[in-house]
Amino acid sequence: MMWTKVADAAAIFPTKLATFRALGLTIAVMCYLACLALGGLLVAQRATNAWISSVANEATILVRPLEGVDIESELTKAANLAKATQGIRSITILDAASAARFLEPWLGKGVATGLPLPRLISLQLDGKGSPDFAKLETELAASVKGANLDTHQQWQSEFASLGRGLILLAAVVLGLIGLATSALVSFAARSVMEANASVVEVLQMVGAEPGFIARANDRQFLVIGILAGGLGLVLGLVSLALLGSLAPRGEAAFSSGAAFLFGGEYFLNTLGLMLFIPIMATLLCVWTARWTLLGALAR
Repeated sequence: MMWTKVADAAAIFPTKLATFRALGLTIAVMCYLACLALGGLLVAQRATNAWISSVANEATILVRPLEGVDIESELTKAANLAKATQGIRSITILDAASAARFLEPWLGKGVATGLPLPRLISLQLDGKGSPDFAKLETELAASVKGANLDTHQQWQSEFASLGRGLILLAAVVLGLIGLATSALVSFAARSVMEANASVVEVLQMVGAEPGFIARANDRQFLVIGILAGGLGLVLGLVSLALLGSLAPRGEAAFSSGAAFLFGGEYFLNTLGLMLFIPIMATLLCVWTARWTLLGALAR
């Protein structure tokens, strides 16, 4: 393959073609998987943060329909109490049709129309400080029949926990990929030593130090790491772009993975993080091969 031919130019040891071809292919696959894992982490983390940020600036008042109670009158009372609360920028009373549309994914289109559904009041916060939700909740309980206040704090906590779990999972996956790559590079370095034992003996007989013999193959493993890692990065970015373009478009925060990877505000950050993968793979390849060869020479 390409990286084997380039490495031959400065290598003291004859290249064992099958070994280096397999090593290059393995590093490319590992970098590809690492790109997918990192891309999935970035999409989940950024989408979760965007959703939490949106929810943190909203609250909801739910008014249940009760027999013998004019729900429109209760909605007006709740809206007036919300308007008088410091820290709430604006309110929106959702009509019955909007409430029915929220249930369409579960009940089907048109099924919820005509049912005695709860009514919602969306509260938009000004972001300058947390409103006195405890006072508002007390006032609603005393003045508005069937009213409940939802500050979305439970949702924020659950999504924050989900984000931390995804970060930990991605870190474990990337760590396992690194360990697997190190093991395979170490195996390849040992194969080189075993296949060229006579060359090593001649070099040692003429006084070559272990460090010189190990450095002789540094460029060989460096070129393999750069080319294979770059190939894995390119394939990973292309796959993530294709997966993002196939995602359905909509209003939901998770509707477009490509937007959270390659959108204007995320593009440079994503590219910078992705570039660390082939760089780390190359350094890992050279470092592991060097220490494996030095260890073998010492024995």
